[in-house]
Amino acid sequence: MNIKPEQVDGIVKSLPPAIRGVVIYGSNEGMISSLAQQFIKAVSPDVYDAFHVSYLDMADVTADISVLYAEFNAQSLMGGRRVVVIKDASNLLTKNLKEMLAESSSDSLLVITSSSLKTKDSLALLAKDNNAFYGIGCYDDRDEDITSFVSKFISKQGLKADNMTL
Repeated sequence: MNIKPEQVDGIVKSLPPAIRGVVIYGSNEGMISSLAQQFIKAVSPDVYDAFHVSYLDMADVTADISVLYAEFNAQSLMGGRRVVVIKDASNLLTKNLKEMLAESSSDSLLVITSSSLKTKDSLALLAKDNNAFYGIGCYDDRDEDITSFVSKFISKQGLKADNMTL
């Protein structure tokens, strides 16, 4: 299911155990990184805890999909839920991800990030259409959107602005 970036703070305070993953994508790489960190910290306060957090690049997964299966199904030696982070994900992951999720009962959380994915890409649609996933689009505010917002706000206040630029 799709959520907005501003909803993440409330969600990560009490991350539902039924959530198996999050796909964070879009052009705003800073926001993608920040939101990924929030989801990781929802499971493991130490984002570098090797017992609870595993980092994979898409290149690792593409070279050998069993790496993803092994990390997702591994159990922490210290107990508790694990996080598997996949950076720079692409649509090549979608088919294998569907199969893995159907076969596995792991409670690991997948945090999938990509600045190249678009809203209509299969990986983003997987998150949108799956109740066990969150999909979060992260995009830069456009100047015309800000100008439009300010203009509407000024109008509602009964004021008038001519040739407004930001």
